[in-house]
Amino acid sequence: MRFLAVLALMMVCAGGAWAQSRTTIIEYDDKGRPTGANTRQGGSNATAPARGPATNRNQPRAIDNELIVTNAPADFENSVGGLGFRIVEKIGLRALDMTVYRLRIPPQSNADDAKAALGRRYPGIVADVNHLYDPSQANESLRSGSLARDMAGWEQVPETCGKGLKLGSIDGFVDEKHPAFTNRTVRFRNFHRENLPPGAASHGTAVAALLVGHPANRGFGGLLPGATLYAANMFEQDGGQDSGNAVGFLKALDWMAEEKVHVVNMSIAGPDNTVVKLAVEKAKRNGLVMVAAAGNWGTADRPAFPGAYPAVIAVTAIDDKKLVYQDANRGDYVAFAAPGVKVWTAIPGGGKFQSGTSFAAPFVTAQIALDIAKGAERDANAIKARYGANALDLGKPGKDEVFGFGIIRTPPKCQ
Repeated sequence: MRFLAVLALMMVCAGGAWAQSRTTIIEYDDKGRPTGANTRQGGSNATAPARGPATNRNQPRAIDNELIVTNAPADFENSVGGLGFRIVEKIGLRALDMTVYRLRIPPQSNADDAKAALGRRYPGIVADVNHLYDPSQANESLRSGSLARDMAGWEQVPETCGKGLKLGSIDGFVDEKHPAFTNRTVRFRNFHRENLPPGAASHGTAVAALLVGHPANRGFGGLLPGATLYAANMFEQDGGQDSGNAVGFLKALDWMAEEKVHVVNMSIAGPDNTVVKLAVEKAKRNGLVMVAAAGNWGTADRPAFPGAYPAVIAVTAIDDKKLVYQDANRGDYVAFAAPGVKVWTAIPGGGKFQSGTSFAAPFVTAQIALDIAKGAERDANAIKARYGANALDLGKPGKDEVFGFGIIRTPPKCQ
């Protein structure tokens, strides 16, 4: 059942002058989700303009002719070649207690048939394609915006704020020589394929600086400038496009679990993957707290992973008027909202304003990390319930598919 909301047009008096305010919610589905364009001027309970249906940009992509498998039996390495497969790489993920194989599928086969053949020969094996992931940012040119701490209403802090904390970031390449990281502690590692160059440094640098960059004056974020950041690059340049793959993500996640970071920020988005899902579940059992971008596909029809896994805390982006970012994904998995529209960020050679759920996730990562360091429970569901109970509700009353629980109210206190 679909229904139309009421179109409201009213005159309001502001500062002695009459101004026109309009709210137009076009159409909702039978679950109360907006399916058409939404426009709002003022107020806090509506969404920003939504884009149309999902396009090809959010269709699943993967490395051609390649599978990744885990839970393989003892005779796997000696027998899989007899089925026409070739082992490209064997990856030992010690912290996650997993062994993963990259396989080249047999000639004239396809991924579905290859997975089926493995399942018949090795019952209990977990196999999927080597999916590709995108950074959760927008391709746009912005001339104005706000500083991260100002948008969140966070007070300025000393550069030692977060000292003793270990933050993680699975993202893109980081320009460690950027002024945002002067006297900061960043441990950086690459997890892209060795035969390809790393991806561009703009996205990874921006997210890293939001977490630990200089906070003062024209700061590049600096939510927890005193923390140690473990930054993993999973992105590479392939055919003129930056993308990461599931194997790079698995290696990076294992490093985060090995280093026992307090919270790992994952400003990336891709398809559901059975091997990645298993790794995320193992990371959770290891006590790793994971925060991810909700995705920028502008759809409620296809969730973005890893944010949509139950063990992960997904964050959407809002602007300084508490409007949701127009390209943000919607869905039951969205847990919280944070500033992510027209945020001043670091990029190689300087800075620029950027938008995307990528830039909202670090706010929640920083907040949770401070509490985890003080002994708060690490379980994702417990974290969602704890912050959700006191969140600033936005949109429909209660948790919804646009804003989740809303904005975390608890003001951060330096470690």
